Amino acid sequence: MEELWALNLDHERLERYQVDILRAVLREDETYSYGHRLKSYFENEKHQKIDTLAECAERLKQDSEDRKSYVALWDTARDLTAKEGRPCLVSLYFRKFEGKLTLSATFRTHNAMDAYPMNLYGLLAIQGRVAKEAELEPGAIVVISHSLGLDPKELDRALMIIGKRPFEVRLDPMGYFRITLDNGGILVEHRFEDVTLKEYRGKTAVSLQHQIARDVALSDINHAIYLGRQLAKAEMALKDGREFVQD
Repeated sequence: MEELWALNLDHERLERYQVDILRAVLREDETYSYGHRLKSYFENEKHQKIDTLAECAERLKQDSEDRKSYVALWDTARDLTAKEGRPCLVSLYFRKFEGKLTLSATFRTHNAMDAYPMNLYGLLAIQGRVAKEAELEPGAIVVISHSLGLDPKELDRALMIIGKRPFEVRLDPMGYFRITLDNGGILVEHRFEDVTLKEYRGKTAVSLQHQIARDVALSDINHAIYLGRQLAKAEMALKDGREFVQD
């Protein structure tokens, strides 16, 4: 609760949104709503309204390995030409992975400061409902935003929130790098625990940078910046004939 308030997020408002996102009725002042698109907008071949979440839950209950529990909220015939009222959330995909129900959600556009956290809480409610009816435990949620933006009016607030975040060192799940000078060049060992995954050799930081980037051998930006500093340091030591000691 305190963490939400620190980010200027109202817990009660988020809980109301979770209820609202599962509401199938479209209000008179609305051109669309996620709940309406999910539960009573689309029709089947018999022209009956479809509760897409219920359909997905039933599919997964009957076959937990189902790969067809995919829902599109975007109505191309209407939304591509409509002047207003297009959903930002455009698709949901439910799948069991490692015994849990995962959800992949795609947004065509997102406001990073307000819409993103609200939508994430909404996705938790959607996933929870399908998981309960499918008799599965909720798992991970993956959010893909094709356009993630920030209102310039919210910049000061965003900087304030970022400034409150404490710095912490996180280990890269893809491993670490051991750098040494060897046979007139730079040797970089990509290691995970006590296992060497691959060796990279070169005489410049740039050449090694491209080799490592080609393999997508790291996943953390702080780790990437650190590695770049160490490679530059090793290159200077090699040129000057000095000993290199990795920080």
